[in-house]
Amino acid sequence: MNTNIELFEDVASVPIRKAHFSVKPKFTFVIPTYKRGELLKFAVNSILVQIADEKVEILIGDNNPERQDITEQYVCTLTDNRISYYKHQKNLGAAGNWTRVCQLAQGEWIIMLHDDDMLYPDYFACMKKVMSVYPQKNIVGIFPAFNSAAFQGTNQPKRKDGRIQVRYIHLDDFLEGCVLACPIGMCIKKNAFLQVKGYDTKAYPSIDYDFYVRLIQVGKIIKQYGYPTATWRIQQNDSMNKNVMLDCVKQVTDMQDKILKIIHREWLRPLLKRRNRVFHNQHVAFWYNEMRHAKPDIADLVEYSWVDRVTYNFFKVYFKFHRHIRLGTKSFKI
Repeated sequence: MNTNIELFEDVASVPIRKAHFSVKPKFTFVIPTYKRGELLKFAVNSILVQIADEKVEILIGDNNPERQDITEQYVCTLTDNRISYYKHQKNLGAAGNWTRVCQLAQGEWIIMLHDDDMLYPDYFACMKKVMSVYPQKNIVGIFPAFNSAAFQGTNQPKRKDGRIQVRYIHLDDFLEGCVLACPIGMCIKKNAFLQVKGYDTKAYPSIDYDFYVRLIQVGKIIKQYGYPTATWRIQQNDSMNKNVMLDCVKQVTDMQDKILKIIHREWLRPLLKRRNRVFHNQHVAFWYNEMRHAKPDIADLVEYSWVDRVTYNFFKVYFKFHRHIRLGTKSFKI
């Protein structure tokens, strides 16, 4: 494994400004950024409006080593003394930046927010509520529900009042795919992050998927469903690249093989191979609808049989039922 902690350990991160605390903060909001000064302000403001006098850190890690750029000029206008801002001496890549900001964080818990995404004003309150419901020391990650939209400024999608459902995620849930999706608003224990040595650059483009599978092996992960507390802003980035999406789908089989070896269920491999043919087409169709609002190109689809379809439907029901009956599931009204 070639994690980004090891790969970039000789690259310094220059503290343009650093927050100082008499007592280590419980939370650090980390924002990895690269040449998105105009959008970064919306991400930062979505945090500031909800932390009031909380002793938390906001840490921005900039992959652009150029000094006095738009991002640095913006950060220098911020007066909140809880903000830390680092410039890496060279571009570490996306996963390298994610890893570095988590290393630099002073908090016990790390909350990740991409520079073009936003939190809802009640994100932090909901996260602390979930933590109070699950006070166990062996929890290493809490993942919120989020929505996605192509929007400008702060016009996040409107939400309906509802309930947050919270369930434990198990290692075998990842046989279904990357069930935690993007790390938007993810809240993880810093010591657990360091224990698994951050992100593995060789896992690209399924860096998140690989990281989650390693993280869940050192503690418990819980996932929120229903009420979204963050928004993924659809922009021109890797997620918009069709080839990246297709590579992610193909890598599901590789990740399944790793998990099957860990849980000693290699006999499931032929069944999952059948299931994955239908999964491939479902995922491709979803991507085309989400990113291009169109039907998928036939060349991007794979052929499958009625047996594959039956196998897919079986696993779909199994995964859903398996999570719904899981011990530790809780629900509370917002």
